[in-house]
Amino acid sequence: MSALQLDGQDSATVCAIGGLAGVGKSALAVHAARSALQAGWFDGAVWVNLRGFDPEIPPMEIASTVTVLLRALGVAEEEIPPGTEEQLAVYHGALAEMAARGQHVLVVLDNAADASQVQRLLPGDSVHRAMVTSRRALVSLGARLVDLDVLDETRAVSLLATALRDARHSDPRARDEDALVPHQATFAPSVW
Repeated sequence: MSALQLDGQDSATVCAIGGLAGVGKSALAVHAARSALQAGWFDGAVWVNLRGFDPEIPPMEIASTVTVLLRALGVAEEEIPPGTEEQLAVYHGALAEMAARGQHVLVVLDNAADASQVQRLLPGDSVHRAMVTSRRALVSLGARLVDLDVLDETRAVSLLATALRDARHSDPRARDEDALVPHQATFAPSVW
């Protein structure tokens, strides 16, 4: 969450969440975005799944992505130009207008194939933030990097026990952590 805070102390406007498939990058991004909105750090957020690693659908092209973002920012359909360069200009212009009005926007770019897929979509104004998830390290973005790893068995069992206790206080399985999960080497939190 601190990677998103608009405190003026950090020049990084991008937070990149990386890690293996299924480790919880998207779930963390959604949770962080909701928490940041609830904390009042942003006036709004836009989200797009870039499909960078979908085996059945090709990654989103920049033209499709910027159109989705323009619509999410409230740009009227008739104001969206046909060319990608013009769309990018309208997109960055809309963000600049929002910044001038004192509005802060969080742009969530989920499942990026690589840095080139998101580079031109990053907010140029320091009042906005972008959060990018990817299986690849996005070092070239100048982002604050958050690298997720799979949980070891102890942490995985503890997470499951906490989830059970939160969901059903009376569930006796939550008190018997040894019986919760068959012993395995590692666990990815998205399994639960």
